[in-house]
Amino acid sequence: MIVLKVLGAMAALFVALIAAYIAYYVYANNRAESAANQFCNAVTVGAAESDIRARAEAAGARYFGGDTSNPHRVFFQGAPFNGFHRDLTVADGKVASRQVTKAED
Repeated sequence: MIVLKVLGAMAALFVALIAAYIAYYVYANNRAESAANQFCNAVTVGAAESDIRARAEAAGARYFGGDTSNPHRVFFQGAPFNGFHRDLTVADGKVASRQVTKAED
């Protein structure tokens, strides 16, 4: 009888852990998508290239790109192995285009 109670408690704990992970996964992806979209709306076409890195760091994102690289990529981490990145194409020192893309593994 005790063995059945222990197995039942372990099964309930396992189900609770799975539910908690799924809730975290959804929350983390929604948070990352929201942050990427806010950043996307803040950096408009025609904005100065010099502002990209500072805005990315202020938003808590990772910035990939040098002074001459295209596209400049700003990554917002979601759930493990997922996230959203913002690609900015720069021409003549100004943002020429922008796009938010979901990155999944």
